[in-house]
Amino acid sequence: MNVLNMNNALDKSGKFNLLRLADTELRAENLKLINDLVEYSYLGDFNAVCKILGRFYCYIDTRDRKICGHLLTKGIWEVQNTECIVRHLKPGMSAIDVGANYGYFTLLMNGLVGHGAAKVYAIEANPMLCQLVQDSLEVNGMAGKTELINCAVYKEPIEQLEFTFGNNRTNNGRLSMCKNNPDNMREGERVVQVPGNTLDHLIPTDQKIDFIKVDIEGAEEMFWYGSKRIREDNEGLKILMECNPRSYADPVKLVNDVFAEGYQVKRIMKSPQHDQILNQNDLLTVPKNEHIMLLMGKNLNN
Repeated sequence: MNVLNMNNALDKSGKFNLLRLADTELRAENLKLINDLVEYSYLGDFNAVCKILGRFYCYIDTRDRKICGHLLTKGIWEVQNTECIVRHLKPGMSAIDVGANYGYFTLLMNGLVGHGAAKVYAIEANPMLCQLVQDSLEVNGMAGKTELINCAVYKEPIEQLEFTFGNNRTNNGRLSMCKNNPDNMREGERVVQVPGNTLDHLIPTDQKIDFIKVDIEGAEEMFWYGSKRIREDNEGLKILMECNPRSYADPVKLVNDVFAEGYQVKRIMKSPQHDQILNQNDLLTVPKNEHIMLLMGKNLNN
């Protein structure tokens, strides 16, 4: 990939300069530039390929009524989270995308870390989405530096877990017990069996990790308790995680454990100037139906 220059909107090949996304003052202009570069083509059998972030080709399922529409028509998804990743992920770093979905953030991470020793891990429980991510990695020439893992992130290794998803809401796949209790199923959903494992088992012990994005629809406890070794081995690690503590089995323990390890916690808002540093009580009083994005690290000033 061409070297990006913060001052240029496009590189020499006409692709969008990802580094511009670090500056929220350029947001309106960036969104327009990315939108102007949108391309898409329907491939049949509910599959399409679209151009995202003005740089990458991403395969999607057109039955999806949420993420799909944004990627097809705007070329960008979750703007604040996208900008946050751009601000913290640098060339040569290594990252993990937990809950990769279509691979939007996996592709972004690849574009930011460059080649050389950098490594990106994409972990997704839904086997149908994994195939789309694999196709996207291959068409963008990223398969060689990305490890795609079809697995549910869990608190311990386990041979099979129930994973529920619906084609019209791919982003809402979740660990569940719906097979034995059909009343918990939503219309159009189905259950598949997937392997489960801890992040500590999935990632090699000698692999330095700088950044982890986590969005796994309420299974964040499982991520946290299965990634202790990675957190201990990577002092400068930053974690961007969707969170709703009050929906967890033991929210008090989880929140206390986060702060006991020395992590600072910041809620990601519409712009960095409005980000909010949170304490334990702040997290434990988040409304049960409200999901927030948190940036966590031992030193968020770096």
